[in-house]
Amino acid sequence: MSQEETAQRTAEVAASHPTQCVASPNSVQTSLEEVWYLKEIQFKPDPNGPPRRYKIITQNFNGYVRDIVQCLHSGIQPYERTTVSYEYLSRLVAEYLLTACPDVDISAALSVMPATRKGMDLNPLFTGSSLFRPAGAGGELQLFEQAGIKLVHGWLVDPSSPEYEVLSRTQDYDSSVNLLVEADYATKGNLVVADDATTQEGGLSRRDSTYNLSPEEQRKVEDALMIRNFIENSPSQLTYYGLFTLASELEPGSLVALFRNSHLSVLYKSHGEDGALYTLATDQVFLHEPSVVWERLEDIDGGWSSFVDSDFQRARSRPWNSRRVR
Repeated sequence: MSQEETAQRTAEVAASHPTQCVASPNSVQTSLEEVWYLKEIQFKPDPNGPPRRYKIITQNFNGYVRDIVQCLHSGIQPYERTTVSYEYLSRLVAEYLLTACPDVDISAALSVMPATRKGMDLNPLFTGSSLFRPAGAGGELQLFEQAGIKLVHGWLVDPSSPEYEVLSRTQDYDSSVNLLVEADYATKGNLVVADDATTQEGGLSRRDSTYNLSPEEQRKVEDALMIRNFIENSPSQLTYYGLFTLASELEPGSLVALFRNSHLSVLYKSHGEDGALYTLATDQVFLHEPSVVWERLEDIDGGWSSFVDSDFQRARSRPWNSRRVR
């Protein structure tokens, strides 16, 4: 496959399974996207202590820097302010890094700050909830590491599933997509774009006899079908195995950054016997809903999720209490 053909097929597959948000070229829209409204909530860092007031940043569009600041608990000043801009938040993060890491080279972390406007190069491994690539080499991961924010995901493959053997070899999302591209090229573009070209057993149809595949290419196509099945069956970038793994691995009281649906959210594991998982409800539609602070993470598509207040009591009934808002 030529370099140009590889680039073209990679773009087609990436368009079908995106992991990043792309900034709008419209300058007016971009300007609107970089201003967020603030909402006051109460939260107990110490379950036995008194609640403290915090300002959280609501969203109408994705923005990674917003979620990073949420995890930092950085004070937004003056407290009375009602909105924040990208410039203000990025300066807050930069000041935090300079203060928290005085003897550490933070140039790589600071260099990716412009990317936090809309997307970051986060490449999760399907075999570990805290595994991403590049493993500590990229500025994106250094930004989280140096800010003291644990980055996790629940896009994990179940070791008992038929896809595990393949995904344990490709390991991460980017490598898996590259294999899809190569297999799609070997099948003349029928693997990715022609669902009707496959059988119920998951293999290619009788038309594969026209491809003249070598044994190595045939194995690659079979692996690619497994990968495609896994990605298509986990469109929210969360699996039940991943959800159970997060619930068992996180310590009670943990506040971490969850990578899901191609953006970040604040994930909290509550104290108590149930040790439930909650994501911070930052959708702008809840700006004037004081009883909506957290969303309980109970399934992978939000069908059973419910909203709770600062005391983790179920929010007053609303139409949105039975459906996910994104």
